[in-house]
Amino acid sequence: MRDILSPTVTKNTVGMLRSYDTRTILILEGDSDCTTLARCIDRDECRLVIAQGKIEAIEAVEWSDVQGFAGVLAIVDSDLVDLVEVRSESSNVVYTDPYDLDSMVFFADGIVDRCVEAYCDYSRVHSDDSGEERIAFLKSKSLDMASLIGYLRLYSAIEGREITLDHFPFERAFEAEGLSPNIPALHLIVAKRCNGGPIQESELDGWIARMKSEVVPPARVAQGHDLFRCLAYAVKSTLGVSLRGDHWEKTARSHWRLEHLEKTQLYRRVAEWCRGSNRQVWLTIP
Repeated sequence: MRDILSPTVTKNTVGMLRSYDTRTILILEGDSDCTTLARCIDRDECRLVIAQGKIEAIEAVEWSDVQGFAGVLAIVDSDLVDLVEVRSESSNVVYTDPYDLDSMVFFADGIVDRCVEAYCDYSRVHSDDSGEERIAFLKSKSLDMASLIGYLRLYSAIEGREITLDHFPFERAFEAEGLSPNIPALHLIVAKRCNGGPIQESELDGWIARMKSEVVPPARVAQGHDLFRCLAYAVKSTLGVSLRGDHWEKTARSHWRLEHLEKTQLYRRVAEWCRGSNRQVWLTIP
């Protein structure tokens, strides 16, 4: 399956489709993005192609530009674009809001609220008429935890520290009571996962503090997968409901609708591209 979705075949797929299909060709960087956006796309006017990651999607569009193919668009995650990654110069590459698509789902109005209320006992969430405040607390703490990992990811990339942050043990790095960071444990975890030489604790703490205060807001660095893993930990610690992060993520995607997309920068950017290209992507035309 990976060979089918390789960059060369993605390019060839676009070339083959453009030889007989006049619709807009929309390249997405993965299956999860397709799951999130598919219900918002006019499938009569738009053909979806799934690449294996952001680089492949961008390469396919830039190749299409060279070939002179019209109506080929890629939607890719912003992630660390302009912080670490270089933005594509192609006008046919549109980036999400200043984080990834899963983060857009997490931050969308009411989605996390619906997920929590669907799986958690109503009487516990709303035990003292402060259910909205409790859910806001869960979202806020999830962002605090995920963004700290995001700052570590940014630190690793910029300073060349090679810190392995996949499958990060949130339950060890953050206290179950209050969900605040356990700084000694966090330092120990980072030290064990760093492949780029020893890290001075003061250097790491100072760097993160500077990023927070001067440069990069938390939502900019928090990845969607981390947000939902942190939500899972926060809900388990606060409300006693144990579900995996990917379960929360899939449930949240299922609640994503066109009405959420219409409030985003991504929606407006694609709409602008459509007007300039005389094409159709979304089900509604702003």
